[in-house]
Amino acid sequence: MRRAARILFHLAAGVSGVLFLLAIGLWTGSYFVAPEFGGGVGSVSWEGAISRGEIAVVRTSPDASVEPSAKWFQLMDPPPDLLANAARVFPGRQISGFGFLFASRRLPNAVQTVALFPMPVVPALLAPLPLAHVLLIRRRRRRGRRLAAGLCVACGYDLRASPDRCPECGAIPPAVNPL
Repeated sequence: MRRAARILFHLAAGVSGVLFLLAIGLWTGSYFVAPEFGGGVGSVSWEGAISRGEIAVVRTSPDASVEPSAKWFQLMDPPPDLLANAARVFPGRQISGFGFLFASRRLPNAVQTVALFPMPVVPALLAPLPLAHVLLIRRRRRRGRRLAAGLCVACGYDLRASPDRCPECGAIPPAVNPL
């Protein structure tokens, strides 16, 4: 059971690390080109764009024929300013000081829901798992090096003179530990 959990943790940390690097790449690239993505399931469609460090996801339901003028953003060169577009599309809505917006608007034959947030939020959410993975591996390697060298695994004190207990911190070495 522990082995399976460890394997899943390593796998999740690896996937999160790859997604973290991809998010950093998209974030920096969004100042030059606005990547567009989208899809749909049944009558609900969604589209999104990353531009100038902002990411916007727009959900339209039902997908009845939304005319091009109702599109929430038009991708242009240079990349559009999504915050300015949000202020234009939702004139009464206040965008938070951090750049977050979650709003809906009713169109003649559909409802659009918009989520706008700063791109740095994505890497910040993806970073803790790979960071914990790196710290865990560092800790395990340090413990292994200290055990092999005959040092206390807790504080690194030389245990050749007192192998039963560390005189520095009082820890009992794993080889002597009765458990």
